[in-house]
Amino acid sequence: MRYLEPGTDAMAGVQSVRTRRAVGEMRKSLAQFKSRGVSAAQELDERAALFLT
Repeated sequence: MRYLEPGTDAMAGVQSVRTRRAVGEMRKSLAQFKSRGVSAAQELDERAALFLT
């Protein structure tokens, strides 16, 4: 199994519209967990936001 180096992201370089939509939907789903203070949801949402920029 291939492992990523620290600081790299498996989604780096992905430009698919379908993938970007899925990430957007994921962020919507994470909102309910973020509002409850789940730190993992906050971290994942931050990474998703960076991916979409």
